[in-house]
Amino acid sequence: MPKKRQESYKLLKRHICYYLASGVVTMTMPVFVHAEEAAASAPVEAEFDSAFLIGDAQKVDISRFKYGNPVLPGEYNVDVYV
Repeated sequence: MPKKRQESYKLLKRHICYYLASGVVTMTMPVFVHAEEAAASAPVEAEFDSAFLIGDAQKVDISRFKYGNPVLPGEYNVDVYV
């Protein structure tokens, strides 16, 4: 077999292996991602230190966020600084 043909065969074989591997991964991903129904339990209490807020934001009452998310569904514009 000529050298060029051997190289193209190896390349084809490698591509087939990649396609098969990615196909297997793609097909098994839904098995790992699932949601379970949680029993209606009491919300977990969260604690947030308002000292991390800048300037006048420290005066904002954040106690309403202590037991979950009181924000109504919708689209909001938010700025996040890290």
